[in-house]
Amino acid sequence: MSESSGARVAAKIVGAVLLLSIISSTFMLGGCAPHINIKLDAAADINPGPQGEPLSLLLRIYQLEGKEQLSKASYVDLLDDDSSVLASNLVDRYEVILRPEENKEVRLPMADQANYLGLVAFFRDPVTEYWQQIEKLPQRLFGKRRSKRIKMMVRDNSLFFYDREYDDKEHKHGKLASD
Repeated sequence: MSESSGARVAAKIVGAVLLLSIISSTFMLGGCAPHINIKLDAAADINPGPQGEPLSLLLRIYQLEGKEQLSKASYVDLLDDDSSVLASNLVDRYEVILRPEENKEVRLPMADQANYLGLVAFFRDPVTEYWQQIEKLPQRLFGKRRSKRIKMMVRDNSLFFYDREYDDKEHKHGKLASD
């Protein structure tokens, strides 16, 4: 066997091994449905009442096909009739009550047609633009998606991502920078 034919055989073997690795990885992931893990941490001062006392907070988690309707929606419209406002983009909706100083973890199955995760905090007095956050969900790779983990903090009248650098290029006041 010549040196060049030996190299070709070795290259074919390496290619076959790589292809088998990719295929087996895809099958191993197939048994695990993707999910969304959301860690919610509430400060002691969340959602201040008339005398400054902390109050519980309603947080809605939306899985959405597109982000446009949520990013353009007003606080009052979402509070009054989110189903109509989000209409064709709404894939799934989940509600959480968060109490002052509470840490909560929410695990949701990731809907196949969802491309974005929207989080809306219904503060008693939404004085900042941080009552809404939007996060892009992982795209499919070889027909499969990986799960998504995010950490959120509620402080005073603000909902924001934490435990990662907050970069205005990535997020800007609850909206993706591509908006």
